[in-house]
Amino acid sequence: MAATTTLTSYHAHASRWLAAVREHGVLPEVSGVLVHDSLAMYDSAKLADPDGERLPVFTHALCGAHLCRELVAAAERHPGQNWPLQAKRALYALNDAAHTARDQGHEHIPPEILTRQATLFRHAVRIGLAVHPRVSPMT
Repeated sequence: MAATTTLTSYHAHASRWLAAVREHGVLPEVSGVLVHDSLAMYDSAKLADPDGERLPVFTHALCGAHLCRELVAAAERHPGQNWPLQAKRALYALNDAAHTARDQGHEHIPPEILTRQATLFRHAVRIGLAVHPRVSPMT
């Protein structure tokens, strides 16, 4: 699926790899941010599809719904730690604020709401990273 603010293009394919993306035919024309579910295929800097083709380089963003699922999983894996749910609550609050702003005809979330929720989200992420430092990949 590919979307702009006014158009959405869906493409069904048996593959979730680049064969499907190539057949859909929209990536060569994409500009902006590629929002996705973090499927390994989207890591264009490291991975390619089975025939060796790589994705173009994009600015990436994880889909908010998928990020929230990851935070729920983190909360389940680490009971008693508040950072995953704090991060999820901040994202939900930002989503609600975006809907409210649009419903009221505004183009942006009010700065005081954006600043507060973004700060809560960043703090939660910092706590999560402090408690669970990155592990170096095995060589």
